[in-house]
Amino acid sequence: ELSLHGATAATHERTTGRPGSFAETMSAVELLQAEGVALVLKAPLTSINECELDDLVALAERRGIRLRVDPTLKPNDTGNRAPLSFPMPGWTLCVD
Repeated sequence: ELSLHGATAATHERTTGRPGSFAETMSAVELLQAEGVALVLKAPLTSINECELDDLVALAERRGIRLRVDPTLKPNDTGNRAPLSFPMPGWTLCVD
C-alpha cells in the first residue's frame, strides 16, 4: 500500500511537504509493478485533493491498481502532523 495525496505533483507535494515526492511515489509504483507486486494506492481525502478525485481514480485505473480513498487523516510516517491541516469541509464545489 502506497499513499498518493493527489493526482498531480503539485497537490501531492503540497501535502507531503517534500519536493519530488510525487515522482518518487510513481517510480516506486513502476518498480513494484515490474516485480509483480500487487499494489493498493491509498488516497487520504483532503480539502486540497478532493477536486482531483476523478483524476486519482483514472490514474489508478490506467495503471491497473486498486485505489482506496480514505477520509481519515493521520500524521505522516515521520510523525509530522502537517497532513492534519487539510481536513475535508462539509461540502465543496469542484469546478473545472
